[in-house]
Amino acid sequence: MAVGDVEISTLVPQGEWTDDSLAVLVDGYRRKLSEMGALSDEIKAHVEHTSRGGVKIRVVWEKGDAAPRSAAPRSGGVDAQHGEESPAG
Repeated sequence: MAVGDVEISTLVPQGEWTDDSLAVLVDGYRRKLSEMGALSDEIKAHVEHTSRGGVKIRVVWEKGDAAPRSAAPRSGGVDAQHGEESPAG
């Protein structure tokens, strides 16, 4: 990840996800980044299956060299499990 990129990530344990719920979760993270100002081609989703049957989900807004958008927060993030914004710093 580059400086300024935004990531929403979570680990979902075995037995707490299905293919359908996984797709809904990833789509929700994509939508959240879009609401923050990301363009669809700037959003990358990474899903990794763990050896214990869970999944690691990372959805990243790859800003690259793009100029900051006024709608995007400069720091902090979203706690994916609780949907709350974490403090900056």
